[in-house]
Amino acid sequence: MTNNTKKLLGIVLLIVVIAGLVFLFNTKDKQPESNLKEVITKETSEQPYLTEITYTNISGKAINTELKKTFKQAGISTKTIDDFLADVLFYNQMIGVNLGDTFVPEKEKFRTVKNLVPAYNLEFIEQLWENYEPNDPGENCRITSFRLLDDMIDVGNPTTEYSGFMFMDEESLAFPKRKINREHLSKFQTVFASIPTAPVKDQTVHQQKIKEHFKNSQITFKNADKISLITVWMHDDLDNVLFVGHTGVLIKKSNHQWWFLEKVSFQEPYQLLVFKNKTQLNDYLMAKYDVSWGQPTARPMIFENDNIIEGFRLNPETTKKQL
Repeated sequence: MTNNTKKLLGIVLLIVVIAGLVFLFNTKDKQPESNLKEVITKETSEQPYLTEITYTNISGKAINTELKKTFKQAGISTKTIDDFLADVLFYNQMIGVNLGDTFVPEKEKFRTVKNLVPAYNLEFIEQLWENYEPNDPGENCRITSFRLLDDMIDVGNPTTEYSGFMFMDEESLAFPKRKINREHLSKFQTVFASIPTAPVKDQTVHQQKIKEHFKNSQITFKNADKISLITVWMHDDLDNVLFVGHTGVLIKKSNHQWWFLEKVSFQEPYQLLVFKNKTQLNDYLMAKYDVSWGQPTARPMIFENDNIIEGFRLNPETTKKQL
């Protein structure tokens, strides 16, 4: 082999090596293209997953007094607080006291349990509610959260129609009993509007869609360092939209304690839960809503106001089932 031939082979080999390196560099971070791909949001916390909850059904003078004080410190008006607590008292006297062991009585104030989802007797609750007013669906998570945070939320570019997932909200708010300020109905409809999205599992795509909705609707929040709106966003593949499957109000009690107030459904009791940080709240909600696997949709996402919640992570039990 001549020197010229050796030089030529060396040049060819060098070109092949460089081309290979360029290919690897350009493709090492790319994921397979698929309209059903799933990108798991990186876990942001090393703390153990939540295994128990501490909660109350807001029964009794002591917890009512403390909650009222906490709400006032967060900026909620006295009238809003009094109207809300009056409805809580009405519910607890009519239904709560009849629920047995799952309902936290006045003498307990708070209760700690290993089950992250208290097992209320829903059929019994429905029977009790029918005896009260069969035509009034009651108040759900969205109505409850909005009535408390109405003065804390501004909407500059509102919509004037209900999301398709809010047909029960519409029915409830059409009932004569005043539940929210009807002059602010478009604000309510906008905050909980469904959002068109892409048919992908990539949560980052959907998170961006949610942020764009808040920005385009000009939704802003006051006193966000003290109180905030928590929303659990679900992905519906039939219409390819994101919708608020659950919501509640997060209140900062101290640097090491957060209160989360929710009304899980129209007929279930009011709950006030205590958490050490937002990751614990995330774990509680994901244990309840991040329970499906193998579906062609993205898994739930939790937002605090207009951003993904601090410490967001998926339900590890559901992740295991997908492996």
